[in-house]
Amino acid sequence: MQPAAGADPPGEPRPVEGIEFRDRVPGGPGLVVLRDPATGERIMASMRWGLPGKGRSGGAVLHVRAEEIAGRGPAREALRRRRCLVPMEGYVQRATRAGVRGRFAVSLADGAPMAVAAVWQESAAGPCFAIITCAANRAVGAIHDRMPVVLPPEAWPLWLVPGLVSPIEVWDLLQPCPDDRVVVRQLPVRRRARAVAAGADRQLDLFAPGVALVRPGRPPRRQRPAPPRPARADRRRP
Repeated sequence: MQPAAGADPPGEPRPVEGIEFRDRVPGGPGLVVLRDPATGERIMASMRWGLPGKGRSGGAVLHVRAEEIAGRGPAREALRRRRCLVPMEGYVQRATRAGVRGRFAVSLADGAPMAVAAVWQESAAGPCFAIITCAANRAVGAIHDRMPVVLPPEAWPLWLVPGLVSPIEVWDLLQPCPDDRVVVRQLPVRRRARAVAAGADRQLDLFAPGVALVRPGRPPRRQRPAPPRPARADRRRP
């Protein structure tokens, strides 16, 4: 992934070329789409995932609730001035509903990439972003009560309008996507190797064909640990 040539101001998002999609991890880099304030053209930039502050888990703010983003604080200002889209093939969600176990892959039913609503801001470590979540639709709601805001293509122009926008103008966009637009697949249970090559792309591995069911099957049996082997007798001669 190579940043495009040019003298970008410090703290500003930098467009990238030679794009290489990889998994996003909290605090790591991710690609976002936004409007260039100077030209109005859509550009793709690399930003760090997580806004400064204390999130629900004690770390950076990775997700912002749509119900709260129009309130007070930095997220409201970012909603008014600094909106972006996070492109992804889909995402992996661990089930939190009672009686449901396992990890599930959520993607669009037509196989197209998702465009997830997000906001960004500048920080001491550079530009960073947070994904906006909403109440889950019926399909995702079977495994979790929240989901990212997935915007359809016709909503992209309004969401990416550069400059000052009233939160009311974009509020109607922050809704769950229709149930029939997403597919939820259970991922197979596999043991991963401890050593993973640096920079290895695991996204396609996570989206390996699974069971197209919302409810997972019976959990795998737990193998009983083998009894301890007796110590070998000392064979040395006296």
